[in-house]
Amino acid sequence: MDVVIKYLIRIGLIGVLSLSVSSLDASSLDVSFRLPVIAQKHIALTFDDGPHPVITPQILDILDKYQVKATFFLVANQAQKFPDLVHLITSKGHDIGNHSLSHQYYTQLSRKELVYDFEKSQQVLKQIVGYYPLFLRPPYGKVDERVKKIAKQYFFEIALWDNDSRDWEASLTVKEIVDNVLIPLRSRNIILMHSNQEITLRALPNILDGIQSRSLKLVLLKDAFNIY
Repeated sequence: MDVVIKYLIRIGLIGVLSLSVSSLDASSLDVSFRLPVIAQKHIALTFDDGPHPVITPQILDILDKYQVKATFFLVANQAQKFPDLVHLITSKGHDIGNHSLSHQYYTQLSRKELVYDFEKSQQVLKQIVGYYPLFLRPPYGKVDERVKKIAKQYFFEIALWDNDSRDWEASLTVKEIVDNVLIPLRSRNIILMHSNQEITLRALPNILDGIQSRSLKLVLLKDAFNIY
């Protein structure tokens, strides 16, 4: 049964449109919204708020140099402006997650507004990459039980993070950003960075050096869940 459900999720028949889920017994899908259970010695690197026409391509170049993959949580309205850049992300073996339609606080939206955000953002991203993103990362990480319940109809998982680089915080230095990731870093952590910040370009190589020096392996979130 699990194999069948994973396949249906992958091809877009489950977890995307409420109509798809309503035709099944949603309570049987076992979507509990937790952090991914990542294997020992594995960690996941994620980037929010892109794509950015200047910063994101340079992040991709750095990831190429280190031969590592990441999951990019994209704002759908931004992705719609730069579809070629989204294609570049996926062509390099990285994965796409959903970071909302326009980066609003989900906990402040009505049910109708949430449903519109989930459906529209998923449709926009699928039109670009050819598949519905499995993972949702709520803007600012803000989520409550109401949001979780509605999101279950559209996503395999809500994916938050363990290590916030805080690369968006203007007052921080490169060293502080690197330390925010590496000092608390443990096996099975999820790292949050952003693909629209110039300082990320300077911090990322140091972070990747630190990860590799600890013999930790970076994996995509979908690999953490063993979804193929």
